[in-house]
Amino acid sequence: MRHCVNTFAAQKKDYKTLGKSKVMKISDRERLNIIRMPHGVRGTYLLWRVGIDPKHFTSRETYARHRQLLADRWGIDITALPCPGDDKK
Repeated sequence: MRHCVNTFAAQKKDYKTLGKSKVMKISDRERLNIIRMPHGVRGTYLLWRVGIDPKHFTSRETYARHRQLLADRWGIDITALPCPGDDKK
């Protein structure tokens, strides 16, 4: 029982610091684009957008297919990660 209490206290501390973290800004146009994306492509895009390379989480074929779709349909190139201060999209 004591272990659970300590775990809860640690989680509570994490929640307090969570509110102080930097929030990614998304424009209304980008929000609409995200909503209109197919679910799988949306996940790949959001990984890329927060700075995580989607190559590490998808198969080679899926990454290539999503990269091509994002480039053709939305003009987004996910081959290079976005700059941390690049919130204008």
